[in-house]
Amino acid sequence: MISRVDDKILIPLISILGGLITGVLGSLIAPWVHWGIEKKKQKLNYRKELIAKWRQMVRELLKYYDDNRNSLPVLRKVITRYEAFYSLKGHLSQDIIFRIEADTYEDALALITDEINGIEKEWRLL
Repeated sequence: MISRVDDKILIPLISILGGLITGVLGSLIAPWVHWGIEKKKQKLNYRKELIAKWRQMVRELLKYYDDNRNSLPVLRKVITRYEAFYSLKGHLSQDIIFRIEADTYEDALALITDEINGIEKEWRLL
């Protein structure tokens, strides 16, 4: 049996140990949780940047289309000049890539725009 003197020592000792353990666990878990939140923010920002680059590419391709209506090369030859296309290409199905090569310039750009919109919704950026 524990005496009253032991209780006076044991209760504060348990409180101190409990506080110490809680502090150590908190100091280990908090940075891990913060890292997870930052990782999600970075992923979200990266995806937003990709969408912005793809949309800029489409705007530039539309301007090229307007400026060169009479002597347009196949879209595939023009679009491959854009770095943004290569990051988008990995998100496109083979059917879409084939249609970019086969459809008219204007139809292919509309298709690309639809795909970008779909990716944006899939990534929940709207």
